[in-house]
Amino acid sequence: MIEKTRECKRDSEEYKDLKTTVRKMLRLDKNAHLTAVCEEMEEHQRRNRTKDIFATVNRLIKQACPSVKVVKNESGETLTEQAEIMNRWKNYCETLYSTCKPVEEMKLDGE
Repeated sequence: MIEKTRECKRDSEEYKDLKTTVRKMLRLDKNAHLTAVCEEMEEHQRRNRTKDIFATVNRLIKQACPSVKVVKNESGETLTEQAEIMNRWKNYCETLYSTCKPVEEMKLDGE
């Protein structure tokens, strides 16, 4: 159904009908999935398997969060390789902390 929707022209009546049908089917599939997960949790509760209950809840609640691994260097170029990114962070931290006064100087200034 989704493929048919992609093939239709967006302003057509067929597209609107397919879009409505796809949304309805997705909603039904989501509800069926949630019902199955709830039944699984109820079964774990009946068997006193709290660890499995929490694992099911975490699987349901926690979403996969893709990490973005893109950093810009000093000149504004985008770095995507892991080694380049680590080197950039190393240089950034070194320059960040090189501008701080040493601890001994801070104690002398405060006295």
